[in-house]
Amino acid sequence: MPNYALLSQGSTKINKSNTIQDEYFSRILYLAPDDLADGKRTVCPYAKIAKCNEACLNSAGMGVFSNVQQARVKKTLLFLNDRTEFMRLLIKDIGKFLKECDKLGKKPALRLNGTSDIQWENIYIGNMEQYSVDTTNLEVFDKKQLNLDCQNIFELFPQIQFYDYTKIPTRKVSHIANYHLTWSYSQANDKYASLFEKVPYNKAVVFMDALPKMFKGLKVIDGDKHDMRFLDKTNSVVGLLAKGKAKQDDTGFVIKALQVAWWGDNMKLPPNMTKEEKIVATAFFMGYTLHFDYKKVEEDEYTPRTLITVSDLKYNHDDEILVGGCINNDGDYRQFFLENMTNIQCWQKIYVET
Repeated sequence: MPNYALLSQGSTKINKSNTIQDEYFSRILYLAPDDLADGKRTVCPYAKIAKCNEACLNSAGMGVFSNVQQARVKKTLLFLNDRTEFMRLLIKDIGKFLKECDKLGKKPALRLNGTSDIQWENIYIGNMEQYSVDTTNLEVFDKKQLNLDCQNIFELFPQIQFYDYTKIPTRKVSHIANYHLTWSYSQANDKYASLFEKVPYNKAVVFMDALPKMFKGLKVIDGDKHDMRFLDKTNSVVGLLAKGKAKQDDTGFVIKALQVAWWGDNMKLPPNMTKEEKIVATAFFMGYTLHFDYKKVEEDEYTPRTLITVSDLKYNHDDEILVGGCINNDGDYRQFFLENMTNIQCWQKIYVET
């Protein structure tokens, strides 16, 4: 095994990915998440919006050890304070990684955001001369690329399949053929949750106790079986079970709304749920539309309302259930108190060619 300066020597999930299939071999880069390195600058710009900073996987697996945390902080500070040196070490590590893959006879796959959310597509590489990397004996380097003014790491290493999770909904990387993104969903922020149908990538969702079969109308696949997200089918939800500090999450980042799970071919709902809770839960997990009559606190009459999609279900501080989602096709978001909803009907969209 090569002696890497930045890339991780081992990861339980990455090791699992490397053993369940024979085509790809993967490594991962772990940094200190959010602003953990210096308390000011962040490598996860949406961490506090999506509320994943407290439940971050940084504390899972090897992350429980202090020496691992110290190493991640050291690498992150290098990235923040001396970008050229950091990229020099990263490029050198990737060269070693390619040789490792070549010896194994496998295709290279690399995840640079293990516990960070850096927009690598925006980090300019330029000409290789500034990094003082000896490439003379590294046949794995594409000699044509070395003489180019490379825009980013993906252009420098076109033979590698890069992949990451991201909390940033505005990242545009569809033009980068060798980079795959999976958007990480959270209900901790209403506006963020309402983007579920707008973000073009597969969605990763963290569940508390068990994976549902469907979530918001999309099939859920078990994301804990392996880490190579670029192998997933499109239009899927990548289900992940809460780990580390995430098991105590109550921000909305980890999904546990109404404790609903979809098992086998049957919807199994807790027996103490009301009829209204069951209807709303079904719409939430299946991506259906809700029609209902609603009475505001200050009004006496009910008004017909519609939620085109139910994007989130939450409990407030008084344990009242809030049902949120888009009220029209323009994406306007509203929340409703479940106890003020009546005559609730659940509708499935069916598209008919005319």
